[in-house]
Amino acid sequence: GWEGRCLAPPANPKVYVLPLTKLDPGFLADVDAYMARLATPTPFDPVYSRKKAPLTLVDIRGTLLRAASILVVRGFPVASIRDVVLPDRYTVVLLEAYERLGKGVAWPTRATPIASYLHAAARNWAGLTPEDLTEVTRLRGMVKAPRSEMKQKSRDRIAQFDDDPKLLARFFELPYEMFTAADQMLKEGQPKRGAYLHQAALALAILQVKPLRRGTLSLLEHDRHFFPKGPHLFGEL
Repeated sequence: GWEGRCLAPPANPKVYVLPLTKLDPGFLADVDAYMARLATPTPFDPVYSRKKAPLTLVDIRGTLLRAASILVVRGFPVASIRDVVLPDRYTVVLLEAYERLGKGVAWPTRATPIASYLHAAARNWAGLTPEDLTEVTRLRGMVKAPRSEMKQKSRDRIAQFDDDPKLLARFFELPYEMFTAADQMLKEGQPKRGAYLHQAALALAILQVKPLRRGTLSLLEHDRHFFPKGPHLFGEL
C-alpha cells in the first residue's frame, strides 16, 4: 500500500539513436520513402532493380537514424537524408565511428558498411550536386577498415578438430543423435523439450552444411527455404 514512484529506465550507453520524437518528421518521412523504394523496386527502376534483404534494410535504416542522431546532437539541422550525406556531415558521421569504435587509432570494421550505405543514399537518393557527390565518393574511398581475423579464442575452439578425425566425425553425427533424442522425448510426453532439442539440432545441421549468421537463420521459413530431398527429414537448404 505504499505510494509508488515511477522510475525512468537508465539510458543505454550502447544505443546511439535518439528517440524518433527528437528527429525531424521530414527526415523520418524521407527515410521511410527511401526504404520503401529499396524494399519494393520495380524491374524498370534503373537504380533499385534488385530488392534488398530484410536484414540489410534494417541495417540501412539504422545507419541513417544513427547518422542523423550524431548530427543533431552536434547541432546540425537534419530535415532530410540530404542533410545527412552532404560532404561535411558525412565526414562528421565517419569521424564519430573512427573515434568511438576505432578508438581514434584505425577505421573499425563497422565503418565500411556505414560509409557504403550513406554513400549509396547520397548517390541514388539525396540529389547532391556533382561536386558534392564527387567529394563524398572521395571520402568513401578513404574508409579502409582492416580485414577482420578470427580471434585466438575461436581458433583454439576449432583447433581441437584438426588432429582428431574421430572427434570431427562425432561432430557431424551429433545432429542426427539429437534428432533421435528429440523424437524419443516426444514419445515420452515431453513435446516442449523435444521441440527445443530438435530446433537446436536443425540449427547445427544447417551450420555444418551452410553456415549462417543467427539473424539470417531466424528468418528461414520452412515452406520457402527448405525443399524435401532424399531421406533427410529436414530437407535441403
